[in-house]
Amino acid sequence: MSEELEIINVDEVSVFQKERGADAIIRAIREKFEGLTFDVSTVKGRDECRSAAAKIAKTKVALDEQGKSLTEQWRVLTGVVNGERKRLRDELDELKDKVREPLTAWEEAEKERVRLEQERIAKVAELKARIENWDTNLAFLTASEMQAKTSELEALDVPAELADVKAQSLERCLKLVDMQRKQEAEKAELDKLRKEAEEREKAEQARIAAEKAEAERKAREEQIRKEAEEKAKREAEEREAKRIAEEKARKEAEEREAKRIADEKAKREADHAHRAKINNAIMAKFIELGCTEEDAKAIIVSVAKLQIPNIQINY
Repeated sequence: MSEELEIINVDEVSVFQKERGADAIIRAIREKFEGLTFDVSTVKGRDECRSAAAKIAKTKVALDEQGKSLTEQWRVLTGVVNGERKRLRDELDELKDKVREPLTAWEEAEKERVRLEQERIAKVAELKARIENWDTNLAFLTASEMQAKTSELEALDVPAELADVKAQSLERCLKLVDMQRKQEAEKAELDKLRKEAEEREKAEQARIAAEKAEAERKAREEQIRKEAEEKAKREAEEREAKRIAEEKARKEAEEREAKRIADEKAKREADHAHRAKINNAIMAKFIELGCTEEDAKAIIVSVAKLQIPNIQINY
C-alpha cells in the first residue's frame, strides 16, 4: 500500500470493485480531516493546514493512479471505475478545498493587506514629495499669498512618519514668508522715500521760483527809489547794528571758548589724577608682590597701551 493511502488504512483495490465502492474511503478521509481546525494566524497553523490539504491531494492522486492501473485488468469495469475516479477527484478536490479554506482565506486576506500597504506606501511617498517641494511653489508669490499656502501646509493632516518632513518644510516656508515680508516692507519704504523726495523737490522748485519772483519785484522797487540819502542812512544804520551784533556774538563766542578750554583742562587734570591714583595703587600692589618700582611702572605702561593681550586697566 502506498504511503499516501496509509493515512486512511483502507484496501484501495476494494474501492473500484463495485459501484460507489469509494464511499468508505471518502468517509474515512472526511472523518480524518473535516474535524481539524487550524490557527492560520501563525506560521505553524498555516503549515499544518497546507500539509493536511497536500495529504488529501496526494491520496487523491494515489487512488486515481490505482484506479487507472485496475482499468487495464478490469476492462469490463471501466465505466464504473472511471465514474468512481471522477467522483473521487471531484469530492476529494471539494474536501481539499474545504480543508484548505481557512488558509486560502488567510492568503487572500494577506494579499489584500499587502496590496493596501503598497497603496499606502505609494500615497505616503507621493505626499512626502509634495510636502518636500511645498516651498518651491511659493516663488513669485506675495507675502500674503505665501502665508496662505503655508497655512494650508500647517493644516495638512499627515501620518506620523511624515511629521518631521512636514515640520522641516513648514520651517522653510515660514522663513520664505518672513524674507518676502521684509523685502516688501523695504520696497514700500523706498517707494515712500522716493515719493517724498519728489514732493520735496517740487516744493523746493516752487519756493525758488517764488523767491526769485519776490527778489525781482524788490529789485524793481529798489530801482525806483529816489530817496538815495534815506537809503544810505538806512544802510548805515543796518551796518552798525550788524557790527554791534557781530561784536557781541564774537565776545560771547570767545567767552564760551575760554570756558570750554578751562573745562577741558580741568577734566584732563581730574582724569590724570584719577588714573595716577589707580596706577599708583596697582604699582603698590605689584611692589607688595615683589616687583621693583621700575618693573611695576613698565608693566602698568604696557597694560595701559594694550601691549599685553587679554588684560586692561578699568579707569
